Amino acid sequence: MSISTYSSYKDKIKTSLCVNVYKNLSASSFSSIWIAAANAGATPSTASVCDNTTTGALNKETSVGVASYDWRLNSITCQNSVDNQFVFFDRLSHQGGLSTTTTSTQTTNLPTAALTRYTNGNNVHAALEFYTTNSGGVATTATISYTNQNGTSAKTSKPVSFGGQLPGRLLIVPLDDGDTGVRSVESVTLAADTTVSSNFGVTLIRILGMTQPSLKYDGIYGANSYNAIIGGGCHFEPILPGACLQFLNTAGVAVTPILTLNFLDVT
Repeated sequence: MSISTYSSYKDKIKTSLCVNVYKNLSASSFSSIWIAAANAGATPSTASVCDNTTTGALNKETSVGVASYDWRLNSITCQNSVDNQFVFFDRLSHQGGLSTTTTSTQTTNLPTAALTRYTNGNNVHAALEFYTTNSGGVATTATISYTNQNGTSAKTSKPVSFGGQLPGRLLIVPLDDGDTGVRSVESVTLAADTTVSSNFGVTLIRILGMTQPSLKYDGIYGANSYNAIIGGGCHFEPILPGACLQFLNTAGVAVTPILTLNFLDVT
C-alpha cells in the first residue's frame, strides 16, 4: 500500500512510531542477536510462539503491529559507526535443546509450535539458531523434516552446513525443490558429530525486508527503507499484529550501535 499525497505523508510522519535499539552485534556474518546483551531474549527450550510481548522482541515496549494498522519500517538512523546490512524479520516460533554431537534424528521439543501469524506457511523460513559461542568443532551438515506450505508432511530439506568452530549463527535451511514455505518442523538430523556440544534449535521466521544504514560524516544517517509515496523503493512487508521483530547483522562487524527504527502507518 502507498500514501497518495505528500501532505498525507507528512501527517503520517507526525504520528510515526520510533523504537530505539541498543544491541551487541557479533563479528559473525548472519549472527543471531537474540541472546546478545541489551534486551536479550531467553534461550528457548520447549517449542513456543513468539510475539511482541516476548522478551527480546525489538518492539516489546511499543504498539507496532497492532490490529487495523498497516505498519511499515520507514527508516533506520544509526548513531555509531556501523556499515552493516540488516535483515529485518518477524520471529514466529522457536525451540531449543538440540545437540551438535547427536547424529540420530532429534525430536526434542519438536515439532515447532503452530504458527499464529502467516499460518499457511507461505514464505516462512525454517532456520537453525545456535545459542552458544561455538556451533561445533568439526564442520557438518543438517537436514530437517518439515511440513510445507501446502500441508504436506515428511518433506526433507536440502542440507545446510555449519560447525568448524564458527561462532553461533542463524542459518536459513534450504527447502526441497518447489516448496515456498514451512508450517512446522518435526525433526533435525545431523550428518556427523561436530565433536563439540552446542545447544541449538529451530526458529521459524518471516523476512520483512532488508536495509542498510550508511555512514555519513559522523556516522549518524537515516537510510530510507520504505518509500510510502510510491509504495516501494526497498520493499517492506506489513508488520502483523503480535509481530516479534528482530534483525540479523549480515556484514559481520562487532559493534554496539544505537539504532532508531521509525515505523509508519500507511493504512
